[in-house]
Amino acid sequence: MRQLSSECTSTELKSARAQRALLVFGGTEQCGPCLPCNIDTLLADFLAQEYATALSAYRLPTIPFNTSQEHGSLAGTLSFSARMMQAISSTLIEQLQQQGYREFIILSPHGGSHWENATVKELNATHPDLTIISAKDGAAASMKSAYQAAGLSDLRGMHGGPMPLYTTAFLRPELIRPGRYGQWSPEQSEMAFNYGLLEALSADGCWGEPVEVKLCELGKYQTIGQKLWSTFAQQQSLHLENTLKRVRTLRAELTCRKL
Repeated sequence: MRQLSSECTSTELKSARAQRALLVFGGTEQCGPCLPCNIDTLLADFLAQEYATALSAYRLPTIPFNTSQEHGSLAGTLSFSARMMQAISSTLIEQLQQQGYREFIILSPHGGSHWENATVKELNATHPDLTIISAKDGAAASMKSAYQAAGLSDLRGMHGGPMPLYTTAFLRPELIRPGRYGQWSPEQSEMAFNYGLLEALSADGCWGEPVEVKLCELGKYQTIGQKLWSTFAQQQSLHLENTLKRVRTLRAELTCRKL
């Protein structure tokens, strides 16, 4: 079956009678001297492809912006406010509701999208006839399985370390540049991100275990990234399906008790 997306015609989307939609948010923010600014968008595109197929969902086009204010003074960063992200999500869901969609997954792999949980809570409270979940729901367990599959232990970093290198090598290896990036003082993380002082604490804007990027090892990085994200997507798709079913079951039971 052809994946439902904006590449379909209106007639095709209507005849599919899908009830699930996937809202997709990437990100555009600096990632230091060796990696591109669109890593979050690349990852969002990949996960959206996997989730939309596994969950039989209508995949919306990826919005390439997120909340990245702590990187705002560094070249390449473009971001929206949390209020805008919430408004966009709400507006899209209300429009899709008119077209018959009833279950929504908000996909935002960007680590700084703290607006997401508040949005999910508010939309579920104000739209009791709909189900809205975050694609991050239960992600810790899926990531643990992914780490094991890729042969990884803890990857130290909040905006740096080897994780973004493996991700880019898997999705767009030609965008990687050789060199070194990263600085890591975990006790200073709140200062760096919540108080907008990342640039003062990190010379290259990366916050994680220092990494030496060697183009001769791109193949190794790519293999790790492929195992990591393919395993994660498979495990997380199953979890999201179970979450949607569980919400439906609990709501039905609650409705029966109120009758």
